[in-house]
Amino acid sequence: MNWDDRKFNILRAIINDYIKTAEPVGSRTLEKKYNLGVSSATIRNEMSDLEEMGFLIKPHTSAGRIPSTSAYRLYVDNFMKKNALESEIREAVRAEYDNYMLELNNTIEKTLNILTKMTNYTSLVMAPRLSSLNVKDVKIVFIEEDRVMLIVVTKEGLIKNSEIRLKTYVTLEEIERINNALTTIIKNRPANEAVNLLSELVEGLSETENRILSEIMPVFRSLVENTNSSKIYARGVSKILNFPEFGDIERAKHFIDSVNSKEALESAISVDSDDGDIHIVIGNENKVEDFNDCSIITANYKLNGKTVGTIGVIGPTRMNYDYAVSTLDFLSDELTKHITKIFKK
Repeated sequence: MNWDDRKFNILRAIINDYIKTAEPVGSRTLEKKYNLGVSSATIRNEMSDLEEMGFLIKPHTSAGRIPSTSAYRLYVDNFMKKNALESEIREAVRAEYDNYMLELNNTIEKTLNILTKMTNYTSLVMAPRLSSLNVKDVKIVFIEEDRVMLIVVTKEGLIKNSEIRLKTYVTLEEIERINNALTTIIKNRPANEAVNLLSELVEGLSETENRILSEIMPVFRSLVENTNSSKIYARGVSKILNFPEFGDIERAKHFIDSVNSKEALESAISVDSDDGDIHIVIGNENKVEDFNDCSIITANYKLNGKTVGTIGVIGPTRMNYDYAVSTLDFLSDELTKHITKIFKK
């Protein structure tokens, strides 16, 4: 690629200016605002080259240019700087977490609030998979003689539930005996271990009760083992309306609908746990079309060195990558420490 420092300095100035203003950037603006050491005519020529190389786009209604996905990708991969947050901010965040030590759900809520407040972008948290947690209680709630609700409560404060339509009619008395058996066998055990303990007939239950339990167990197994059962929480969805490029109502509506779609979010932020701790998807790199004008940055948080969940932000492609990555890097480390404390209770 025909590349030199002058071209990059001009491109970096355009990216920085566009991030701040959301306005196409012209050569006169660059000459006045940035100390590039070259004339406006030279800047125009370099901008034309950058456009031919696919790093700049010229909107039809403006003489200026805006960065392309390729420009942001070049910047992120080669020149982005991850900086330590100010000590006052770090201590304030740690203090926020210390006030929410007891339950995982509260920790997730607190993380969403902190992330949205710090970045002004839409924030996301993918909760830990249930298989990572310890079962505190399992209850089967009678709804009708052929319909029950399975509720799983973890020691860490996470609650999962699923309604089940049974092939075998059940009575309140049978439900009570099954619940007693479940409590005896799997209470306070790791969720993935509980699945194995209930893989065979349970002593003390009748043939009918074991048959009912056999219908319930696949649902329990699915809640525990299925990766897709990890809930994704979003906060600050309307933050996107603060950015002028999302002033178009239809464009904003598509974004909000996709953030509120479990399937769209799972597709957009699914990250291989071995694919690094920070993952950045820019513009049309997104799998979800409604996010093609956005960038999504995610970071993994861990338990015992293993990735158990993800936090992230969604914002316009002109987001401040340096700050967003620095914030996520710090928060994922703090969340890892906090999750470790919760799981050791």
